[in-house]
Amino acid sequence: MSEVNVPLDELLRSVEGGLYSSPKLDWDVLKFLGFYVVRNLLSPATVKKYLDIYRSDMESGVLKKNDAHLTEVQVKPGHALRDVIAEPEFLALASQFYGGQVGSDYVRVVKKDAFNQDPVFLHQDSSYQVGWLDRYSLFIALTPCHFDNGGLVLYPGTHHFGYLSDAGEIRDFLPDGYPRVKSSLEPGDVVVMHSCTWHSSPVNITHDDRVYLEVHLQNIDDPSTVMEVCGTRTSPWRLTLKGDDLFVNSRVQRLKSLYSERDTWRGTQTKS
Repeated sequence: MSEVNVPLDELLRSVEGGLYSSPKLDWDVLKFLGFYVVRNLLSPATVKKYLDIYRSDMESGVLKKNDAHLTEVQVKPGHALRDVIAEPEFLALASQFYGGQVGSDYVRVVKKDAFNQDPVFLHQDSSYQVGWLDRYSLFIALTPCHFDNGGLVLYPGTHHFGYLSDAGEIRDFLPDGYPRVKSSLEPGDVVVMHSCTWHSSPVNITHDDRVYLEVHLQNIDDPSTVMEVCGTRTSPWRLTLKGDDLFVNSRVQRLKSLYSERDTWRGTQTKS
């Protein structure tokens, strides 16, 4: 018989007790809940530096929102936003992962503002990534990030379910009373989140900037590593291909083909 079983009482104690938030990372809580909010990771001066870079480059067009993504602004190699991985404040946290052998496969911005307010459906990031499953995102708040402006909503403990075998919107089948955490961050705070942890975000009803600088952390020897954060890479294995470079007949490719065929058919029907 299919079932969903969770340690609900323990989850509620951890969430209602606010155990997931402090200036110092608690590894036991992170491992249990799948996320942790580290307060005041970056100083106001450091936050201002990266927020100024972001705003200037968005205005000039150096940075652009990804049209195929609800919130993503891609940060390409060599861009100054990637320099955050070398900040001493950032390294003080990042070096605690993987025995100090830490890499990254991407840095990006995820944002909502006056131009993009849409909610993001319930999902897990591991479904969209290449490489090992033991990975974390560090969502660094460059602006206030809270529920009203579309901040992250986290589903504690859901990383224990692992990879769900497909990608897309997750049906919320969790038991009655299961806690959700509406994160509330000030500039310089960071959400540490396991890539299998379920999360979503609501509509930005204020239209104020909600800007996270996201750094994806993984073991430096993960074959998809493209940036060495700290430590020394020893593995000869590399794999930085994505999408069409990896597959010849994937589900995504088949869907794209079907949509293309549908659109072509609709075009012929309109003309006739």
